[in-house]
Amino acid sequence: MFPNNYYGTNNGGDVAMVNQNGGAGDGSFDRTKLIVNYIPQFTTEEDLMGIFMQVGDLESIRIMRNPRSGYSYGYGFVKYIKEEDAAKAIENFNGLQFRNKNLKVSYSRPPSQATKDSNLYISNLPKEFTEDNLVDMFCKYGEIIQKNLLKDKNTGLPRGVAFVRFARGDEAQAAIAELDGLKLDNCPFPISVRVADDHTKQRSQMIEQQMHMCNRQGKMYYHH
Repeated sequence: MFPNNYYGTNNGGDVAMVNQNGGAGDGSFDRTKLIVNYIPQFTTEEDLMGIFMQVGDLESIRIMRNPRSGYSYGYGFVKYIKEEDAAKAIENFNGLQFRNKNLKVSYSRPPSQATKDSNLYISNLPKEFTEDNLVDMFCKYGEIIQKNLLKDKNTGLPRGVAFVRFARGDEAQAAIAELDGLKLDNCPFPISVRVADDHTKQRSQMIEQQMHMCNRQGKMYYHH
């Protein structure tokens, strides 16, 4: 049922299946390739394979992870040999309850301008804030594809930081327009809502500036 050299290793160190063939398509997108959202943390490719192989032969499975920490981003890709099997997977597994999540299964379409800047970084949330609170706050602005409320590794308590990914960039912009700077109860600072890529760039710039300052201080200390 499975091709030779089925498993490989991606850059993140996780087990992945090796793509062997180009998928069939209709000229607009590949109808053999699916995106799976709301994958529970600590799920493996083998776990997903046990689900998706039930409706047809698979070509590849990959869960997307942070390349340094191995932390799952909560989504991945499943590729079938045949288009009709991918369609069966959507019909059978979209909304399937798996552990503490309900999987969202749909066709993986190429990125477009509509999806640009759709991932938001939210900070200064109250410590008692839950994922349900997160959904309640953001769901009215559009379709939430992913959500992730970050928690402290030692205590398991929320860190007051979250990510929310919308289906479209304009939905994310609507959320920013209304929620950025909003003052919540039991929270000393207004929440910050911005595009995640902007936050990443800003953080990289801060780290670079800190390293530059450390280097300067080191040189000054050496001259003395």
